[in-house]
Amino acid sequence: MVDGFYLELLGVCSAGEMSPKTARNILTLLGSMLNEAWRQDWIGRVPHIEKPRIDEQTFAWITNEQVEQLLAAARADLLHPQLAVVLAVAAYTGLRAGEVLGLQWPDIAFDRRLITAQRSYGKPYTKTGAVKRVPMMAVLEPILRQWRGLASGSRWLFPTRTGEVRSRDDRHLQEYFQSAVAASGLGPE
Repeated sequence: MVDGFYLELLGVCSAGEMSPKTARNILTLLGSMLNEAWRQDWIGRVPHIEKPRIDEQTFAWITNEQVEQLLAAARADLLHPQLAVVLAVAAYTGLRAGEVLGLQWPDIAFDRRLITAQRSYGKPYTKTGAVKRVPMMAVLEPILRQWRGLASGSRWLFPTRTGEVRSRDDRHLQEYFQSAVAASGLGPE
């Protein structure tokens, strides 16, 4: 049964309908479920599950000048003022998107120039479960101070229009980001 499922996943990957990474994640979850079933004595043995090899991904790093180009394009988008600040926080801290959108004002210690990421998309923990303390770069401090003066009064740095935390499914910021990338001229080559 597992062999048939595995072969079906490989077929889906070969057809380009699913990435090998997604298939690997599914098989890892299946392995965890089978291990738990064995621990609970629901099955007699755990079958070996071969996972597809994932090639290392290469990342394209952007330069400081490109960061400034992107932020300038985002600042020019007057309809979405949060975008430039979200991108600045992401670029100058290295936090994940969920960690940036999970920031609350008490996480910003201007006096110590420190940002503490301890939640993601409103969950009470980050993706890895670790609390991250990131130094606030000098270039970011005035951006955050100005944003604090403009912010809506929500405890979240980047709330929705109703003052709540943004969810993982909130596609608005992704769409605005893609627009800023296109406007900056930094899109795919």
